[in-house]
Amino acid sequence: MTDAEQAELDRRFEELGRDVAAALDTAETMEPGWWHQVDRWVYGAVTLHHPTGLALRLEHSSSTDANRGRLTVRGINPQGWTGDAVYSIGVSAGRAPDDLARDIRRRLLPDYAAALPAMQADVASDQRRRVARREAMRSLVAALPALHPYQWDQEQSAGSFHSETYHCPERAHASGTVHVNAGGESANLKINSVPVPLARAILALLRLPPAKAPD
Repeated sequence: MTDAEQAELDRRFEELGRDVAAALDTAETMEPGWWHQVDRWVYGAVTLHHPTGLALRLEHSSSTDANRGRLTVRGINPQGWTGDAVYSIGVSAGRAPDDLARDIRRRLLPDYAAALPAMQADVASDQRRRVARREAMRSLVAALPALHPYQWDQEQSAGSFHSETYHCPERAHASGTVHVNAGGESANLKINSVPVPLARAILALLRLPPAKAPD
């Protein structure tokens, strides 16, 4: 496809997105505010956004769809959501924007809009847990500066420490690894070659008082 052909395709989808967004704004069941953004896609695509977080991608998903004049309209799941739910419909690209909007409201938006808040809540919960893990690791590094989070770990929730320098100025009395658990409330520790006095001190810290016998 030449640059001129791509530019013409983008222009057509820009017009489609503008008109369908305007048509969706006429629905009495939802506050207005739809806006569009053309996506550079070889077969043509545009994304519609709503202030609530709803997002719809209208596209020719393949050259076959483009040749047949079919559009796929897909509800975009929130970034960071790890589920596999798919909300999409197929429509004719030649229909009027009002008809497309009516089809989207009837066939796609009810299920997609109903599912979106739970997906958004899942993403927010995952983000809070990631922050909690990072904060927990920071507190552990403060307690043992020889503990270094793994550079490959984007979550910054795992690391190791060594009794030798290993190119790091800080050392520990033993070597081991730390892995902060999912919610940041606990961590898995593995410590190797611990001197017995230190092992005794660690174990003493783990000791709980005897459980009281039931009355």
